[in-house]
Amino acid sequence: MPQKEQYIDQVINVIEMLPPLPDSILSLQMAVQEKDINFARITEIIKKDSALTADILNIANSALFARGTPVESPKTAIRNIGLSTITNFVTLQFSTRVLKERFSSIEGLQEYFQHATDVAETTQLLAQNTGKSRVEQEKLYTAGLLHDIGRLVLIMAVEPQIIQDLSLNDWYNIDHTAAIEEKEILGINHCIAGQHIAEKWHFSEDTQHIILNHHTPLQNGIDYDSSYVFMAHFLLMKEFTTQKLIQIFPHEVLEKMHFTEECIEKTRTELQR
Repeated sequence: MPQKEQYIDQVINVIEMLPPLPDSILSLQMAVQEKDINFARITEIIKKDSALTADILNIANSALFARGTPVESPKTAIRNIGLSTITNFVTLQFSTRVLKERFSSIEGLQEYFQHATDVAETTQLLAQNTGKSRVEQEKLYTAGLLHDIGRLVLIMAVEPQIIQDLSLNDWYNIDHTAAIEEKEILGINHCIAGQHIAEKWHFSEDTQHIILNHHTPLQNGIDYDSSYVFMAHFLLMKEFTTQKLIQIFPHEVLEKMHFTEECIEKTRTELQR
C-alpha cells in the first residue's frame, strides 16, 4: 500500500475509534433543530441524564456565563443563556473530555488545550471588534476552540516527529501553509481530519467549514469566517506586529475581511490585559 494511503487509513481508523455523542446530547441537538421547540421534551431529556444536568449547571456557573447568583437548575440555565448556546457548550464539554482521555499519552497535550483556548478567545475578540452578533461570536469561538482537533489525530496516527516538523512551516508564506504541506506529504491534513471529527460529533456545518479552511481562507477567494481563526494565530505571535500583518496581507484582503489597522491594534491591546 502506498505511504499516503496508509497514512489516510491510519487517520480514519483513529477517528472511527472515537466515541459517538451520547444519546442525551444527540437528542438535545435534534430537539433544538426542530421548528417548534418542545421544552417539555427537552426537560425530560435533561432529567434522565445526571451527567448532562451537571454539565449544564457547570456551564451556566462558569466565568463565561455566570451572572452573580448561582444557577441551580437547568431550566434557569437555559433561560439565562439560551438553549442553542447550552447545547453547543455541552457538546464542547463532551468533546474536551474525550480528547483529554483518548490522547492523554501525547506529549504537550496541555499546551494544545491552552493554544485552543487562546485562539478561541482571540477569534471571539476579533469578531466582537468587527461588529459580529453574539450568535456569530459564539460560532467563531467554538470553531477556534476546535480548529486543531485533527492535529491530535494525526499525531496519534502518524509518527509524531513528522507532524512536529510540518507544524514548523514558515507562517510568512500564507500561500503554502502547514496544512497544504501536510496534505502533500500525508495525503490528508489536520484540517480535513478535524472536519471529520466535528461532523461525527454533530457540530454545525459552519463550524465544520471553518475547521476545514482555517489554514487556507485566502485560497480561491476569501473565506470570511475561516479568516478570523487564521488571523487569530498571527495576533498570538509577538513577532507579527500590526505593520508586519499589513505587509503580509494585501490591503484589499484586510479590508474585505474587516480587519482594519484600528481593529488589529484594539484586539492586541485587549489581549494584553
